[in-house]
Amino acid sequence: MLSEGHILTRRRGLALSFTYVQGLALTYTSIGIIALSLTGSLLTVWLQQPAVVLSASALMVVFALSMFDLFSIQLPAALQSRLAETSNRLSGGKAATVFLMGAFSALIIGPCVAPPLALALGYIGSTGDALLGGAALYSMAQGLGLPLIVIGTFGGHILPRAGSWMNVVKSLFGVVMLASAIWLATPFLPAIAVMLLWATLLIGTAVFLKTFENLPANAHVAQRLGKALGLMLFLIGAAQVVGVLAGEDNPRYPLRWLASKPVQAATLSQPDFLPTTTPASFDSILAQARAQGKPVLLDFYADWCISCKELEADTFPHPQVKPLMQKFVRVRADVTAGTANQQDLLKRFGLFGPPGVILFDGRGKEVQPHHRFYPSR
Repeated sequence: MLSEGHILTRRRGLALSFTYVQGLALTYTSIGIIALSLTGSLLTVWLQQPAVVLSASALMVVFALSMFDLFSIQLPAALQSRLAETSNRLSGGKAATVFLMGAFSALIIGPCVAPPLALALGYIGSTGDALLGGAALYSMAQGLGLPLIVIGTFGGHILPRAGSWMNVVKSLFGVVMLASAIWLATPFLPAIAVMLLWATLLIGTAVFLKTFENLPANAHVAQRLGKALGLMLFLIGAAQVVGVLAGEDNPRYPLRWLASKPVQAATLSQPDFLPTTTPASFDSILAQARAQGKPVLLDFYADWCISCKELEADTFPHPQVKPLMQKFVRVRADVTAGTANQQDLLKRFGLFGPPGVILFDGRGKEVQPHHRFYPSR
């Protein structure tokens, strides 16, 4: 692109920068689709194993710490130089070579976007949909390349000046990554540990926002809003600590003990479920229910599924839901282990993993198969 010199028009700059970004985007998309096609549905099961999820969570913490400039993550200098030299040999100003430059840049800057790339690959594995996952990676790369298109079209004079705002953005992404790490690890950690981790993150963020430092008399609006945000985060974090001390075990409701009611435990008792892990065992239960003319509720569950636990703790025992569930023969397919039989049962209903709630009428026919209940994953 630089070889165009002073004759580079805005239209030409837009075309070349757009081509460059497509090389970058299609490289990321190919990585995602290949990752899924090589492993198939096994990627879904493998990515949900405790060791894998906890390792990914720890890796997110490492990435987050790098955002706070504790250390830097990059390709080995020798490999980085070789890729850069190869890219520099390509002549600018031509669509094909600019496209290749974009592809090489995806490899060079890969470590810089490793956290979102890793999350996107995990998303592909959890959905099992190569088309949707590839589109997600392509969209991510388009967002990454949008500033490049703008700069290539209008020139470098529109760039904001470097300053402290860049460190603020980096720190913000670091906090988001730490929150993602806690969220990923939640199904495999004790509730008390999860609540204390959220408390540490929230209170620590409040401290770094200088919540407890006096503002100057001429403080900017941004400083005042930052202090207000820090105070709110501190109060939420403190509520987590208080909840732990009060014996609560749900980070979503750390102060539930303040509204304790003697009848709550009885009201929110869990409905009973018949276990099933194979298509044959489910068919047997379905046949018995059909003989009695009773409808069936099939719930897919796994220990690592956060939404499954929310259903179990909040939705199913809810006073308005529990009486309705009593009308059904309730069946639970625990697919935590991801065995062949459990995978067969998932595939039978077109699922790649939990959660999923499927209803059958008294004749054993699925109710509205195109309108199944899939809680947010």
